[in-house]
Amino acid sequence: MLQTLTTVDYGEITPVTILGRLTSFLAMLSAIVITSLITASATSTLIEKMREEREKLLEKKVPEKELMNYKDDLKRSKNTTINSLKS
Repeated sequence: MLQTLTTVDYGEITPVTILGRLTSFLAMLSAIVITSLITASATSTLIEKMREEREKLLEKKVPEKELMNYKDDLKRSKNTTINSLKS
């Protein structure tokens, strides 16, 4: 039933009344907000862990070669993320 409420021009039952349309609008909006919050939270956590990892490497005064490998890994993961968003 919820899928029918949140799908435009699909399904056998569609909201006709103002209350029905308002309910479907609120259902769609809340789904978007919840998905956005979960995504933002996961992204924030991952970024924080990467920062902590970077700080640990810098505190240990890691050899330059190892630091360069780490930077290359970050660039690759960034490029992979950007490419996946473009798809």
